[in-house]
Amino acid sequence: MWTYLGLYEDMQKATNPPRLVVFKKIQESVCQHLKWQAREISSWPLDLDSETFRKGLEHFRPQLILLFLDRETADEAVHARIQSLLGQAGCTVVTLPSLEEMAQGNQQIKNKAWKILQSI
Repeated sequence: MWTYLGLYEDMQKATNPPRLVVFKKIQESVCQHLKWQAREISSWPLDLDSETFRKGLEHFRPQLILLFLDRETADEAVHARIQSLLGQAGCTVVTLPSLEEMAQGNQQIKNKAWKILQSI
């Protein structure tokens, strides 16, 4: 299951915001280049209330959660909430670099994310 803080907000917009565009491109790339199966990829917004998020976990039953997170700008309260929500999943959580930075063209961050994905 793939997620990031702001996914729900981005999905509500009339046009795809840059970070959602990058998010989708990365999913397409892992299917094309790493041969992941599209049917095995799910996305569920992290920016929902706890109960709705929990229902998504119950529905998808992920073996792995890929979390895009900007570690430098997210405050400790946000990190604590995320860890609490994801702790309920009972699976491995892999943290990936910020979609914001990738959407701004930071190639070093893109390369870092790709290396993490290749190692899975």
